[in-house]
This record gives sequence, structure tokens and C-alpha cells, in this order.
Amino acid sequence: MLTGAAPIAIAVLCTTVQHSVTQISHNPQDLSMLPIGNIHHSMSMKLLVYETNSGRRPFVEWLERLDGQRQASVRRRLRAVEEHDHMGDCSSLRGGLYEMRLAGRFGLRVYFADIGGAIVLLLGGSGKSDQTRAIKRARGSLKDFRERNSG
Repeated sequence: MLTGAAPIAIAVLCTTVQHSVTQISHNPQDLSMLPIGNIHHSMSMKLLVYETNSGRRPFVEWLERLDGQRQASVRRRLRAVEEHDHMGDCSSLRGGLYEMRLAGRFGLRVYFADIGGAIVLLLGGSGKSDQTRAIKRARGSLKDFRERNSG
């Protein structure tokens, strides 16, 4: 389980866009929750976590491997995205994949796709040292997402 602040719900994508969001309770024991801050839904940006066909969530797996200080840094940044639609320092990696660079000494990156301008699909993350491998995995995740949600 992630450490730190009160939980904020990030929905998990399922197989199809029409049925893409799993309803998430605000129960702290709910494994579908990703604790990253307090819940405020005054803005329109929604954070969704990519889920593989086998049920893996690469972004969550990466985040859970981080120490508490690094997790807190990621949670603060994602809270700014959801609460204020503030993406901060981001760049396009082409093909619909983006990199969100977190300020600070950790060199953390979050890889995501913009789905329709109101949804941020969280695909994975990395530190500066393993970013090449992480970008390759995020590209594969985005490709899989698109294939399973086309038509």
C-alpha cells in the first residue's frame, strides 16, 4: 500500500472505453484506490491508470516501489493536475505519449497520454536513469490501450 496523504480516487481503465471506468469507493481498503492527496473534483481533468489485459497496472507498480519522499512528490504533482488542470513541465514524446517531469532532485518522470483533453491516462513512470526502458514500455502500453479500445 502507498504511504502518505489521504486517498484520491484514480479510476482504472478496463477493456473498452464504453466501460472504461471502474467505480471506486472512498474506502481506504479498496485496492483500486491510489492515495495521492485529498479529493477535490472542482476541475474537469480526470486521472486514469492504464491496466493490462492481465490486470497489471504499471504506473501503480512503479509508484509503490518508490520511497515515501518520492511518492509524495508524485502525489503532489498529480493532485495539481486533477485539482487545477495544471500539467506543469511536460513534453511530447510523439505518437500521443507525453512525459511529465517532476521538479526536484529525484529526476522522476510520469508517462501519460491525453485522452480527449479531459482524461490523463497514466501509463508508467521512471527516474532519469531508466527512462529509455520506461518510455518503451509506456509506448507499448499506449499501443495496447488503443488496440483494445478502437472501434
